[in-house]
Amino acid sequence: MAFRGERGQSEEAGVGGESVCGTDFLLAGVGAADPRVTGRVAADPATVVATDFLDRPLGSREMALTRRQSEPFTDPTEIDEALDKARLELEATADPIPQEWVSYSVAPDEVEFWQGDPQRGHRRLRYEADGGSWFRIRLWP
Repeated sequence: MAFRGERGQSEEAGVGGESVCGTDFLLAGVGAADPRVTGRVAADPATVVATDFLDRPLGSREMALTRRQSEPFTDPTEIDEALDKARLELEATADPIPQEWVSYSVAPDEVEFWQGDPQRGHRRLRYEADGGSWFRIRLWP
């Protein structure tokens, strides 16, 4: 599992400054087995960061090079102007990787599946890593 994006976004999400993280994947509807993954976080090497960025579609790289994701704006022409500038940066520089672009990997220690039930008879299974093996534990609802 990996978290990738601009440096500020990852830090706001609690990734990178901590050595352990947990994340939930909420799937649609009651009865879905929503997993929660907990594990150690490590910054990926520069080669992984570069590959991740360069493998993205051109439009994604252009938008990332605006360095403005999630900032407020009032005039749509701001976006067009920032994208024009990003396109020029892409043309002028071979494979530009923004310094803000980061990638963190999570080595899971624990994965819990929570299958919800409207009567609260939730079905919960937790898998814990111990050395090279995984153990399954059934949990109370």
